Amino acid sequence: MIDSYVLLTPILMLPIVALLAFVGCDWVFGLEPRVPKAPVLSAVAGNARVTLSWPEGQWTGRHHVKRGETSGVHELLGEVPAGISTYPDTTVMNGTTYFYVVTAAGSNGESAPSNQEMVTPAAVLLTAFIGPISSTSATLTATGWFGVEIALNSPVTIKTLGRAFATGNGQIHVMKVVEVVEVGGVRTETDVPGTLVALNMVGPLELGYRYTALSSAVTISGSPTAGITYYILSQETVGGDGFYNHTTMLTTTGVATVTGSVKGDGTTHQVDATGSIAYGIVNFQY
Repeated sequence: MIDSYVLLTPILMLPIVALLAFVGCDWVFGLEPRVPKAPVLSAVAGNARVTLSWPEGQWTGRHHVKRGETSGVHELLGEVPAGISTYPDTTVMNGTTYFYVVTAAGSNGESAPSNQEMVTPAAVLLTAFIGPISSTSATLTATGWFGVEIALNSPVTIKTLGRAFATGNGQIHVMKVVEVVEVGGVRTETDVPGTLVALNMVGPLELGYRYTALSSAVTISGSPTAGITYYILSQETVGGDGFYNHTTMLTTTGVATVTGSVKGDGTTHQVDATGSIAYGIVNFQY
């Protein structure tokens, strides 16, 4: 019996020795690696803005964002908490080129820098469909969705939706674009994907309107000769932000023609084919 015990002891110890050797290489009982790996960085330039991102789950700890105006020279810009994989830099100037890297940081140190991303933010040139307005008697006496019907003269790529501003406005309004197809006198309404947005009336004012950007530009191209028109709509509440004036005249660019004012419940709508009157003065930029 003694001989057997002595003989088996080294054999039983082998798995433990092997486990300790493996653990000692990179991981210790499930804790993070000794030094994190360098992240993979992406950067997208906008108007006075650069949005940085890296793959989720690549590193579950903190990240350090670094920026410079010379390639290879970076200073710490900010620290991103664990669980977040994006960083918006709104301290940039249009026309200036910036160089970014990101590092992963943990209790065992900081990773090597990520790939360097070079970006140059620039102003986005936008054209408003409806020109400047001045309405001194904006009122709102109903609840529902209000706006205009347009017939396209050419395809247009919508980048923002906007709503007329009146003194005292300060609420948030949902806006959208609806495609309308008329066949045999029957109209079918379908929300255009990607155009549902929330517009905060507190913010910068541009020629009588406030605008909010779509998450990505949306192109509409339905031809009125095929019975296709579009509604530009804003959701309103009686007693809320002042909004419309029945005698407001609209001046537009040539990409489309206003064919009437629209009101409805968000699912079905009626058109007042007056052309120059708007129940709700809405707008878009392209």
